[in-house]
Amino acid sequence: MTRTNLIICTYGGIYPHKFEKPWATKINYDHSLRMVLRAINYLPNQLTQITIVRPTVDSNHTVIPQYYDCSGFDKIKDKIKFVDQENIGASYSQFYNVIYHQDQFDYQIVIEDDYFPCVPNFDQILIDEYTRYHRNDIFLCAGIRRNSDGSYQTLPFNEEPALCVADFSLGILSAECIHRIKQTITYDNILAAMRKETWKRPLYYFQIYQAYLFKHSGIEVVDYCDRYLSIFYDNYDNAFQLFNTRGDPQINQYKRLWESHGVTYQGPLFLPIQIIYEQYETYFYRSLEFVTNTARSDYLHNFQKLSQVLRNAAYLIRELKPEDRDQYLKLLYQLTHFQYENTPEHYAEQMAKNDTTCHVYVIESHTMDGRVTLIGAGSIYKLDKLHNNPVGQIEDVVIDEQYRGLSLGALLVKQLATYGFNEWKCYKIVLNCLPHNIGFYEKCGFQLAGTEMKLVRGTKVPP
Repeated sequence: MTRTNLIICTYGGIYPHKFEKPWATKINYDHSLRMVLRAINYLPNQLTQITIVRPTVDSNHTVIPQYYDCSGFDKIKDKIKFVDQENIGASYSQFYNVIYHQDQFDYQIVIEDDYFPCVPNFDQILIDEYTRYHRNDIFLCAGIRRNSDGSYQTLPFNEEPALCVADFSLGILSAECIHRIKQTITYDNILAAMRKETWKRPLYYFQIYQAYLFKHSGIEVVDYCDRYLSIFYDNYDNAFQLFNTRGDPQINQYKRLWESHGVTYQGPLFLPIQIIYEQYETYFYRSLEFVTNTARSDYLHNFQKLSQVLRNAAYLIRELKPEDRDQYLKLLYQLTHFQYENTPEHYAEQMAKNDTTCHVYVIESHTMDGRVTLIGAGSIYKLDKLHNNPVGQIEDVVIDEQYRGLSLGALLVKQLATYGFNEWKCYKIVLNCLPHNIGFYEKCGFQLAGTEMKLVRGTKVPP
């Protein structure tokens, strides 16, 4: 079985420059790592380990509280491992730290904490792309730049006119590559190079140092831009760059350049987290214009589901409140497609009966920008018996159509059943559903039992 480690390079602090520009205040970087982990937890994958590197936060930077809180990710919690280190060399020293000290894997994938995977089995796709080259001496990344004008040669250690640089920390390499790097230089020597006037160096110093090290280790840097869209977000310039253009990174040039190339691409494997904020999402949808129709349709559907997962900092199941009336009735309309004449007085009267004969739970969505919205609801009714404990009947279960497919309905049904068993001491919980929903309720533990019969008011009863 292939053993794969995902390295997430992070920084749990806020750089002063992040909030110097007005646009930056629209982005809440506090959630970056949790958004990445939420995507990994949501998407199917075969990762063996997820290594999160925690560098120290500089004294002049603001520490983000609970940045490394990994609670709530049940599918991946046992795979997460933390590695602590000093803050030098940006994400590059974090990458070296892991590959030098955790070499038990067949492949190491590296990303930064502001890029998230956006397709199912992203890890296996990367491995398949890697093996497509029939070589184990490459670093496969999302985008490269070449030293075509010789500008990289201004650095003292670089005399390579044809140096090929991975433009940001997102790629995969094999165990053989790691072995070659170790044969070329010791970890201590790498740290010494990174510590030397670290914060006087521009970021590209570390990028070029990595390219130089790869070249002298016999590792070729290649990208997958010929097959997948590769989008990069530049924090400093508030701009998206597209590496598939092989030159011009401006997003307003996408269509002209791509059409001239005559190439269609598959959707991105990874995306910058800024893409899911509303002011930027249109960029992404425009880029999908250049994917084939079938791929675009499937990809867009999956991405919209994933973006809902990422946008919501939390889901909360709670009891229905009187002030929920308008949102609750709007949700019920999605279930019944009927506009009930429910006056505020009638609603208040029914609310007063809660806990005695009826109990209603709702799901509340908390988004990163502070918005709170009802996105789900369900009821359980108490049917008292003369000869036995009560029966609980679940009714009116609905999830907002934009949030379906995220397993929220199952959480709601479980909450309703738990209330019936624990609070009302029901001896059984029953419900009625349409045939196409039988599979869903079976996954929630329900079994088929008999056939529902109904008599609608106004129907003539035979004598």
